[in-house]
Amino acid sequence: MSGICTKELVLVRHGESEYNVANRASRRGDHSLLTTRLKHANSGNFRLSPLGRTQAAQAGNWLKKEFGSFDYYATSPYIRAIETAGLLGFPHARWEKNKYFIERSYGDLELKPQTDPRNVRAALGRNEREGKTDLLFWRPPGGENFVELCVRVCVGFQKIFMQNPHARKILIVCHGEVMYAAHMIFGSMSDEECVRRQISKNGNEKIWNCEILHYAGFFRRDCAAAGLSFSRFRTIRPTAHPADASAWMHIRPEYASSEDLLREAERHPRLL
Repeated sequence: MSGICTKELVLVRHGESEYNVANRASRRGDHSLLTTRLKHANSGNFRLSPLGRTQAAQAGNWLKKEFGSFDYYATSPYIRAIETAGLLGFPHARWEKNKYFIERSYGDLELKPQTDPRNVRAALGRNEREGKTDLLFWRPPGGENFVELCVRVCVGFQKIFMQNPHARKILIVCHGEVMYAAHMIFGSMSDEECVRRQISKNGNEKIWNCEILHYAGFFRRDCAAAGLSFSRFRTIRPTAHPADASAWMHIRPEYASSEDLLREAERHPRLL
């Protein structure tokens, strides 16, 4: 295996932010934290809450114990990600602020309280009930759809792998929907499952603050962009008590035979 090397990609969602706190309270019916100042803030400028700072330190402790250090460090330039990255506590890290990994833009629907019929959850629900657009391609007014997010994130990964071909351990601090995009790109979750989890009301199915997504695989040393194909992954929740790590799961592409395709077509009635 002289021409083969291992590569590990680790994504970490930021810790709990000020907006996470206000939005959670709004869902319970308490809209007092959604102040005018917060609602008109740039969504990239939210700080971590006190709990978020603790979560970041917990994630850092787990990462240092598991990996020691990394060969490449990147963070979304949003403040909640930058603050999380700093609190992970890697003393010799040199962080690159990478705009490809900012959170998905919801445009005009960002920062709407739960009572506002224009908020993201309500808009997604209406679209799902009316069946107007596949949720992968549903675009909030002034925002980006999920496929556009995946393309952006994929370009970010490609640039990192090509510009850092010798980096075997890569750490990126990012956001929840960026991690769903990674699932789509690397095939560790189907597009249907990604969409289902995004609109699920089950908090245990969501990506937690400071949850870790860990990919691993073997690649040819002379193929810098091969990092876009990993063979296994796992998820870790270092803020759980005790810390919760899933078993390694293998990534297997799903294919359909011609007969499978025809059976799927026959499940839909003809319209003429």
